[in-house]
Amino acid sequence: MGLTQAEIAARIGVSAPLLSQWVRGHRPIPDRHLLDLAKVLGLDFRSELIRHFRGLAEELPDQDRELATLIADLSQEAKAPLLRLLRRLQAK
Repeated sequence: MGLTQAEIAARIGVSAPLLSQWVRGHRPIPDRHLLDLAKVLGLDFRSELIRHFRGLAEELPDQDRELATLIADLSQEAKAPLLRLLRRLQAK
């Protein structure tokens, strides 16, 4: 996708320094911003990840495989907030 942190921050309505703090794990990302972040990154992963991490599927359907590939292709910096969201969803 090639967006800078400043561009992502502007698209979700936060400052670049705040986004940087989230990415580095210095501050938690509010859920409402995680959803905005997913939209900016072109991800609609909530229902698929919830179903997958609750163990409702033995094998990954095509949509899950596609999602796993998209996440795998993200930079480590972009994966960090998504992984935190996954942990929250898994705990529910």
